[in-house]
Amino acid sequence: MLPIGQTGLAVRVIREIADVESVRSVWMSWQRHPNSDIDFYLKVLAKRTEFIRPHVVLVYRDGTPEALLLGRIEKRPFEFRIGYKTVFSCRLSCLAIGYGGVLGSPSNESSLLVARELLDALSRHEARVAFFNHLRTDSSMYSALVGISGRLTRDYFPSLQTHRCLVLPRGSGNLYAAISPKSRHNLRRTVKKFTEAFGAQIGIECLDGRTHLSRILRDVEFIAKQTYQRRLGLGLSTATAMSDQLRFLAQAGWLRTYILYLDGTPCAFWVGSVYRDTFHSESMGYDPAYSKHSPGMYLTMKVLESLCDRYETREINDIDFGLGDAQYKAVLGTNQWLDASAYLFASTLPGIGLCLLRTLFMAGDRAARYLLSQVNLLRRIKKAWRGGMGLRQLASTPGDDG
Repeated sequence: MLPIGQTGLAVRVIREIADVESVRSVWMSWQRHPNSDIDFYLKVLAKRTEFIRPHVVLVYRDGTPEALLLGRIEKRPFEFRIGYKTVFSCRLSCLAIGYGGVLGSPSNESSLLVARELLDALSRHEARVAFFNHLRTDSSMYSALVGISGRLTRDYFPSLQTHRCLVLPRGSGNLYAAISPKSRHNLRRTVKKFTEAFGAQIGIECLDGRTHLSRILRDVEFIAKQTYQRRLGLGLSTATAMSDQLRFLAQAGWLRTYILYLDGTPCAFWVGSVYRDTFHSESMGYDPAYSKHSPGMYLTMKVLESLCDRYETREINDIDFGLGDAQYKAVLGTNQWLDASAYLFASTLPGIGLCLLRTLFMAGDRAARYLLSQVNLLRRIKKAWRGGMGLRQLASTPGDDG
């Protein structure tokens, strides 16, 4: 460990997998999210070829652990994009800190110490760039990162997203009572209309990954391959590395999947993991053939109703809606905060150059989005992508505000 001044703080950096085990007890006492689980972290390192080594930073105060940063060095593409289009990319060594990767109770002092250690690691060429994925903007760690960045190495375009969660009340009546009158009316109307349209055809099953993994993979893929996200190369794919993640979640006993069936055919899914007493939403999707009936919203509300009505016996007390924001999350969420995904660049010529190039591309992207939104084209373009339309169809689409 390296002592830092007279503050009583010291930092230890773990760079070998074998040494991770030496901090297992303190790590496990702090982990609260599947991503930060020590066994999940080690599994990811062992499975994925792009990962090079751990970079775990542990801060001690007067010999007692205070904070833990779960980093890893990996080779990953650094993309320069305009909208959905990647103009070009390069593969760089990246010091990546995943979502949920800050554990313990980091103070302002220890957060600044961690930020300096990351910057020093970049200056030592241990990686070309550091990246924080969805770090809370109200955290001391985010403040330290912003404060330590110079004008030539600052990430001027962090990706900001609202993060929402729902504390489940006792009884579905209280669930609806907490929603605004207009939204409450719309949600109940959606549930009623779906029930009237499909009646006895409707079936909802809660599948535990430990006993139903093959069925989960099959039925989720049946729906996911028809979604617009798949056509964009995004979203859930059980045929890629996502399958390995689902298998690990199943083996760990965390995987939980809700599937809506119509006459036995999968129509919508909600995949997540139950960790401690929280359901962490991973992915949702529905068959677009039924889009006018809102099957995804129907499934969500029926699942939430069931959990609220089983207050005394349920194992889930909170819903973490996961990454990204959506209207239904805003309607249902009871707590919210802001997440930022941001880069930290080295104070070296290559680092400054990389930061400058990214800033130029991001500025161009934001300017293009602004101009398109001013002429009401941005929503139409997004809808065209989602519908699989070509650019020629855009020109003939009558005024559509999305």
